Amino acid sequence: MKLFVAVKLSEAALDRLVEIQKRYLNHPGIKTEPRDKMHLTLLYIGETEQYQKIANVLNDITFASFEIGIDSVGMFENRNTIYWVGIQNSPDLYELSKAVSDSIKPVIPNLNYRFYPHITIARGKRKVATEFIGHPVAVNIKEFVLFESREGAYIPLNIY
Repeated sequence: MKLFVAVKLSEAALDRLVEIQKRYLNHPGIKTEPRDKMHLTLLYIGETEQYQKIANVLNDITFASFEIGIDSVGMFENRNTIYWVGIQNSPDLYELSKAVSDSIKPVIPNLNYRFYPHITIARGKRKVATEFIGHPVAVNIKEFVLFESREGAYIPLNIY
């Protein structure tokens, strides 16, 4: 199984991200990320057969809900450009990501993932200008999800 842990976004946040896609990335050669695939990855695990152990250790994580702000559109350049929305600095988000990582390390000791908070919103070969959104988009974080990535679909396995 190919697994990752992520924050599933609220409908209101997804509505706003779709608006951002239309405003900034409505260009030929750019494919916007489908609404049902947009998420904020806390930890990419990759291929593993340790699903049950991972699911069990994630049960022990507790946190108070908190809010993050989305404030910019940017891109990673590699073979295909990946467009993302950036997250304002959030100690609570980093703490949650670290708690997830720390809980899984005993199950998968060689896990190596650098947390870079962003939400992928499009992909393509064409480069377009990126910029600040203006007023940050507020996103409430109250749960996280263990997902399986299978044949291009993201399947929620457990909600915490």
